[in-house]
Amino acid sequence: MAIVVLLGAAGAAPAAAPAKEPKPEVVSPQNPESEVETLWKSEAARTECLNALTTDAAGPEPVVCTQGAAAKLPRGTSIRTLPSSATCGALKAVKVVSGKSAGKTGCLSSAAIRSEGARKTPQ
Repeated sequence: MAIVVLLGAAGAAPAAAPAKEPKPEVVSPQNPESEVETLWKSEAARTECLNALTTDAAGPEPVVCTQGAAAKLPRGTSIRTLPSSATCGALKAVKVVSGKSAGKTGCLSSAAIRSEGARKTPQ
């Protein structure tokens, strides 16, 4: 005696739920007087720049750090948060999805990121 098993829709594996789209996020500079935020190549590059600013603050010329910067992102630039990375450390790994820097990846302070449509409360 032979046993025949028929698999149809009832025996099929349930369809996977569609992946949730990440909430749109935008750049919101930490300094309310600034219209741009620096997208850093790494947390180390940001730290090196901040150390240079502190060390050279007494000099006659202002210090400008551009070597470790991946881009300058204007307020409102759309970004997508990426999984954490060792390169970004305590900063958020992000990919730029709008503007002239679209496609670039780098690191941003979480304080410079807000959900699109959300208002940043003054501190």
